[in-house]
Amino acid sequence: MAFLSLAEHSLPQSLGPRARCLAATVAERKAIDRYRARQRHPQAELAERGEVI
Repeated sequence: MAFLSLAEHSLPQSLGPRARCLAATVAERKAIDRYRARQRHPQAELAERGEVI
């Protein structure tokens, strides 16, 4: 999502290459953080049983 947000809202050329690089680095790190957070808290589907007690 961070990369898509960065791509949709491109930075103006007046900021210069260092600011653009910084924004890309921040977006990359944010995406990595989200990936790691999802790995720590996996979501599993519950299997429904057809048995009635």
